[in-house]
Amino acid sequence: MAMQRPTAAIVVIGDEILKGHTQDSNSSFAAKILYRLGVRVCRITAVSDTKEDIVEELRLLSARYTFVLTSGGVGPTHDDITFEAVAATFDLPLVLDEQLVQIVQSFYGVRDLRNNPALKMARVPQEHELFYADPSAATKKAAWATTFPLVKVRNVYVLPGLPECFEACLQGLQHCFPSSLGSRFMEYLFLRSEESLVAHVLEDTLKSCADVVIGCYPVLKNPEYETKLTVEAGSRSALNRALDLLTSTLPAESIVQVDAVKLALDKLLHLNSHEKASAAFEVFAECHQRFPDAEIAISFNGGKDCTLLLHLYHLFLRSKGKADQKTKVLYIRNQEPFREVEQFLQAAVERYNLHLIEYNEQIKPGVDRLLRDHPKVEAVLMGNRSTDPYSSTLSTFKMTDEGWPQVMRVFPLLEWSYAEVWQAILLLSVEYCSLYDQGYSSLGNPRNTAPNPALRYEDEHGVVRYRPAHALVNGAEERAGRNIKATP
Repeated sequence: MAMQRPTAAIVVIGDEILKGHTQDSNSSFAAKILYRLGVRVCRITAVSDTKEDIVEELRLLSARYTFVLTSGGVGPTHDDITFEAVAATFDLPLVLDEQLVQIVQSFYGVRDLRNNPALKMARVPQEHELFYADPSAATKKAAWATTFPLVKVRNVYVLPGLPECFEACLQGLQHCFPSSLGSRFMEYLFLRSEESLVAHVLEDTLKSCADVVIGCYPVLKNPEYETKLTVEAGSRSALNRALDLLTSTLPAESIVQVDAVKLALDKLLHLNSHEKASAAFEVFAECHQRFPDAEIAISFNGGKDCTLLLHLYHLFLRSKGKADQKTKVLYIRNQEPFREVEQFLQAAVERYNLHLIEYNEQIKPGVDRLLRDHPKVEAVLMGNRSTDPYSSTLSTFKMTDEGWPQVMRVFPLLEWSYAEVWQAILLLSVEYCSLYDQGYSSLGNPRNTAPNPALRYEDEHGVVRYRPAHALVNGAEERAGRNIKATP
């Protein structure tokens, strides 16, 4: 079942913004977070600390968009009137929430709030929900963000205005927004031509291709190209049609092939995964510097994390002129695998020009055989993330434990989140195992792995189906389908 892409509006509240005394950064931060969740931000607006203005804006936006986020006006002072305005928007009374009363008492260290202005922070619209942020999202300076919950009233999400608190709060509350990740597909084209010379081609393409958006941006002082095109569509087929039309219509000599790593980082530029992808490429470079005369292998089992790792490493090798170099991948088949995993593995061997090393062993003897059969291997790239079992204490470069065959383990994706892995996979058009489109979010073997219950839904005919893995909202539920009896 196709998921309709949700929309959002962001309302920045405060006279200080409109007077130019304070620069708004919250709307930009929220737009980035929502974009990477697949939510289309349609409007950003700023209003004064006037109840009537806020109500007018919220009534208009809440009726038009899936989500409305507000920033500011939730403190204890006279001009903090956001809760009052939200209540008036939906014709609701303000009520004291006991949870919030206790939080305010604890936060400000007061027992009697009857004459304390802080009580205002516990008086919220009647039809409200409270959502608590992930504590790991907050810094010491932004402890407010995980002490006070986000207040949601229907489709309006009320957030603080202080940027540190706003960012930590929203960062830790992404699970509140149903993800539409994977609902948009994007590619870049780089041209030697000025944008005015290709405008007619872009207009003709848009007339011929539905559900396609083309952005055209001049690039100054770049010796390689003068114009950058972003081509975005609601399906891979629609994107490919638009790209085919553009590349067949534009002069062939005007299209520039850019460095593979640079192109990948450009695609990820507006996402958190941009910095982490950049760091991963730096890890690859450091690995080659540490082991200049050795062979580097990749541990690969067909899972999403090692698939992304393999793709990024392949881009790195391309950027270094080593695209034809066969990469050794270690596949330890210690239990009966999924048939789909085996099929995907063979396809990956062809796609990435791999030297596949397979052992039907447990992991420890499998590593021992690798080092005996391939003595030049001194480092193994691995796709572990810190949230994986037994991975919380790993570091980027770490030798195998005492009692194991000694080899350097390298973990370029250690600090990536579940959502960031899928952001990169989808945006970089990485081919992945088909099980991830069948509701599996973490792969073990057929006996201990089933589709993730968090992705389960019933279609319009009452038939149970599963959304794809990238639609999982809460990354903490990634392994919810593991270690349960799978249905034959």
